[in-house]
Amino acid sequence: MSKLIYCIYYISFVIYPKSKIVASLFTMFNRLLFSIYISPQAKIHSSVIFCYQGLGIVIGGEVSIGKGTEIAQGVTLGGRFTEPREYDGNTQHWPMVGENVFIGPNSVVIGPVLIGDSVIIGANSTVINDCEHNSIYVGSPCRKIRKIKRRIVGDQYE
Repeated sequence: MSKLIYCIYYISFVIYPKSKIVASLFTMFNRLLFSIYISPQAKIHSSVIFCYQGLGIVIGGEVSIGKGTEIAQGVTLGGRFTEPREYDGNTQHWPMVGENVFIGPNSVVIGPVLIGDSVIIGANSTVINDCEHNSIYVGSPCRKIRKIKRRIVGDQYE
């Protein structure tokens, strides 16, 4: 299912600069089929996994998500326009998620935060600050509870 969700998103991503109306139709099609909203402006790697067919996931605006990321049901990734951040010469209002990240069920990631590689965000967490690489974060607002010494990716230790 994740591949089908990604294909429909990718069609809207490619069409968006040429025809915003047609891109929004594909976005709504994804929303009707899977109850997932992915903005056509988001930058998502093809290996992203949407757990439980993406039920209730909202990915807004210009969010960028790295490869190998798993997003559980009910996750919201959205912008906050009160405190923009400068990143690579651009003003950033949206979250940037690294590689091999797990975002737990019903978590909320708001604003221009950077989530490092191999981060685990627990269920029902609210992320409003940056997250270091190889760490576990939980709570609302989330706090780092420990550093990960090694992470299982697939069936291999890194």
